[in-house]
Amino acid sequence: AFTHDRYAADTHSGRLICKLTTVTPTVLGGEQIKAKGAVGQVKPYERDGRPAISASSVRGMVGSLIESASNSAARILTPSIYSFRKAFDPKQTLSAIGILIKEGEELRLKPVVMPTLEAIADRGGPSGVFAVPPRFKRIFPKPAFRTYIGDYRSIRSNGYATRTSKGEGYISKWTQRQIEYNPQGNIQDHACLHCKPNPTNRKFLVAQLAEGGVPERDGLLRVLGCWGDRTDHIPEGKKHELWLPAPGPSVKAIPIDPLAIQRFHDLADERTAASEKAGGPIMPFHPLDTARNSDPKDGKKFRLKAGDLVYFEVSEMGVVIEIALAAIWRGRVETDKKQKAGTHEFFAAVDPDLLPFQRGRNRITIAEQMLGFVEEDFLKEKKKEGGLAFASRIRISDATLVAAVTREQALEEREVTLKILSSPKPPSPAMYFKPANGPATWIGKSQLKPGIHHPQGRKTYLHQFVQDGTQPWKTVDPTENADQKNRVRPIRKGISFEFAIDYDNLTDAELGLLLYGLAPDTNFHHKLGMGKPLGLGTVKVDVVKMESIDRIQRYTLTGLREGRSKPVTDFWHQRDAVITSGLVAAPIHRAICLLGNIKVAPPATSVHTPTVEGQTPEKETFKWFVGNDGVLVDGQDEIRMEHKFLEPLPGRRDLPKLPVFEWRVSEKKRRY
Repeated sequence: AFTHDRYAADTHSGRLICKLTTVTPTVLGGEQIKAKGAVGQVKPYERDGRPAISASSVRGMVGSLIESASNSAARILTPSIYSFRKAFDPKQTLSAIGILIKEGEELRLKPVVMPTLEAIADRGGPSGVFAVPPRFKRIFPKPAFRTYIGDYRSIRSNGYATRTSKGEGYISKWTQRQIEYNPQGNIQDHACLHCKPNPTNRKFLVAQLAEGGVPERDGLLRVLGCWGDRTDHIPEGKKHELWLPAPGPSVKAIPIDPLAIQRFHDLADERTAASEKAGGPIMPFHPLDTARNSDPKDGKKFRLKAGDLVYFEVSEMGVVIEIALAAIWRGRVETDKKQKAGTHEFFAAVDPDLLPFQRGRNRITIAEQMLGFVEEDFLKEKKKEGGLAFASRIRISDATLVAAVTREQALEEREVTLKILSSPKPPSPAMYFKPANGPATWIGKSQLKPGIHHPQGRKTYLHQFVQDGTQPWKTVDPTENADQKNRVRPIRKGISFEFAIDYDNLTDAELGLLLYGLAPDTNFHHKLGMGKPLGLGTVKVDVVKMESIDRIQRYTLTGLREGRSKPVTDFWHQRDAVITSGLVAAPIHRAICLLGNIKVAPPATSVHTPTVEGQTPEKETFKWFVGNDGVLVDGQDEIRMEHKFLEPLPGRRDLPKLPVFEWRVSEKKRRY
């Protein structure tokens, strides 16, 4: 039956006529009009001047439920990587700085300044001595420290004239004393050293002061630049730029682990893609007036190249194992083999057959057999032949208005500007992951490992109880972050549309699964269109009529004399059979019915991004996650934060909730 070349015996062909009714206002977008710095406009999708629902929207709505119910492969699953912002901790930040040079075709790093050093006295040793880790002493023949230049105001001024040195040849003179190692190979405290305590009052050597009366030294400038459209995106705590003593002839360039370069490029590309999507300044930030790359083919991507001043970490063997553009950079979720880990790696660790069809798959899942697939590797490589593909055996039409309803009668009277459409960005383990074995618990981002932790499941949107006359999807201030918002004119609630589904060669199980995808039970409602997380797009689908076509009989003499199709009235038993047979597992069926039951939908006011006490859901959406995942530093104590998590759905009779808690973290005491 899994074929298009013939009509198989004991299979089903025919047509379903379905009605779709909006239960809340619903947005099906057509043309989108965007203007920089302004609210975008999404015009309604229409056919012949009347609102309609595109076949692709209906197909996506039904197809995603078929995939989830049968635990089939996700036919659309973006292979993104997972990253996280590292903790603000002198022991974890990358504070050493080096300059990249090219030797032959290989990038190497010449160490420029040492990392932040901790006072030995804080560990029970003599006072006024800072320990130099042996791995750094080996690559720095003489101690070298940065000097801070500028202040909070000056470095944010458009008139700030200092610029980054572009390579070793761009020398800037400065007065800085040459510090020496003491007999034990450490650094003795001196009046020219700039030291400060961290939030737990441990003393750290962070820089060296400029001095009068000492000879000028050659140096390099590193200026991130806080003016222009970058101002609002630079950390508020940034108060200076850097002068760095130029490495002397005794400083040797050291090798860079290729994995460190690949990790850096993966993380940089992720930031670039995210910032382009958001429409803001291009990330990651690099020193202004320096080039992002040396090859026009790389576009806006940042690529490491000779002359870049970068933060780094080095192994005990003297090999660079990590590179960053900032002291507090990003970490990458990785496999045990130090390879990047993201959406595909985590789902593959559960079952490789959950991934979109690609080389190495062991089977074609039932949803792919019904809805079709194209080999992912074939698409990426843009080959003209050799890839595997299979066309859908299900064809869905546009959904058009049932009654003689005019455009104005079908649409809401006025346009409305929506809240920003966003969701917690993966990995967000508190929301999206659980231990592979054992009870559910909070998971830190840096702890995530494919196989050790599993995705909670497949993403769905909650129905919301919307009181008449309210618009929970409407933004409070359309002018704030205007270019991230859209203006829409929804379809009114209570408007009905009709669409048809033609199917061929479906087995009993496949036909049952198709019916399940339309209506798992009598109380089930789908989510459709734009603004689903805001309360828009709750719809009800009903099968109005089913017509069966005996394709084999049609080509007999008897079939030619009979009608093309026959009505079927007892078709719901096909759907129920996929539940009783176990094709749709009982826990999955219960979860789907719970999520789709509008009768138990929570109030719209309680469905939003997690918040802390007194917070509005439209602003500072990071707060709940910082307060939940971070560490509160109070004197010498580190107080663990809330560490709450979204409880798994299986076994529950109600929807789990995330708590609202007090925001107890000040900027000065926050580490996350």
